[in-house]
Amino acid sequence: MGADPNEIAVLGSVSDIFSAIASSLSFEKGKNKIVTTDMDFPTVGHVWLAQEKFGASVSFIPSHDGVIPIEYYERFVTSDTLFTSISYICYYNGFKQDIKAIAEIVHRKGSLLFVDAYQSAGQVPIDVKKMDIDILVAGIRKYMLGIPGMAFLYMKSKLAEQWKPRLQYKG
Repeated sequence: MGADPNEIAVLGSVSDIFSAIASSLSFEKGKNKIVTTDMDFPTVGHVWLAQEKFGASVSFIPSHDGVIPIEYYERFVTSDTLFTSISYICYYNGFKQDIKAIAEIVHRKGSLLFVDAYQSAGQVPIDVKKMDIDILVAGIRKYMLGIPGMAFLYMKSKLAEQWKPRLQYKG
């Protein structure tokens, strides 16, 4: 993955990770937009929509004929976008996105990039540094041939030092 060991955390599920990340975000006026897509796994949209009560404004990039044209990111991600959440590979049709190109767009507009790699980890190469991914999540059950109940999170060190989730887990 190209990550340093101190940038990886192991948790029980991708849903737990999404919720922990969402609860870490601070939605300030002028930088409160979350952009996701209509091709993401359904629970992803639910997590982001639940942040509206904390001040988030959520928008969904629509797909077109089973793909998301790269120019849609230029249109939907704006200067008020705090967070862009996408899947590397779509769960229902296998559409693979150009993560590096999307990272260039969203970072130029001042957004962080969160990539759901559940459908891609173990199947296609991922290098979080070369692709300039801020946060990546994946489970090990599918293409990594692991057991249920294990997922991992990659997060750039500088983000991990800044964020404090509102969710608390007790072991």
